[in-house]
Amino acid sequence: MECIEDAIQCVNLLVFHEVPKNQSIPNDMWHFLTLMMDMVHGDEGSIDPGWAYEYYAYVVEVIENFASKDPRTFLGVRPP
Repeated sequence: MECIEDAIQCVNLLVFHEVPKNQSIPNDMWHFLTLMMDMVHGDEGSIDPGWAYEYYAYVVEVIENFASKDPRTFLGVRPP
């Protein structure tokens, strides 16, 4: 499970350091966001959390970076 934490942190660092503010985040990166949201949230309508709910705090940091770097696209993101 340590590799999951590392992967989340890599995505977070890429978005934070490599995407200039108010510039669009590449579409391929948005796929990672929806995957991470699914990992911690689980299926829509289910009362059970996702299989990686213990990484919720890490994913929140990623969500914050996506929202601050590309707010217009972020508001249109739909979970998988």
